[in-house]
Amino acid sequence: MTTSLGAEGMGFPKKSPSSDGATEEVQAFAIADSADGFATTLGALYTDPGLWYKQRNAGRQHLHDYFSEEAQGRALKELFRDLGLK
Repeated sequence: MTTSLGAEGMGFPKKSPSSDGATEEVQAFAIADSADGFATTLGALYTDPGLWYKQRNAGRQHLHDYFSEEAQGRALKELFRDLGLK
């Protein structure tokens, strides 16, 4: 659960919030930019264990895929390669 601004720094695909501020799903991550959107989504997460586990697991996988030591090593190798460095 984050805002669209918070999602920008986490490597999520960009999506504009809906005009009514409702939560949007990006992959398995909930994004809301209004208090009502946050409250609705947090209520759903609190009352739906399946949704909670889906988002928890997706969050863990996303962190591993983009921010683990292995992922950062791959990103650095690609950067060095693109710069013509060994």
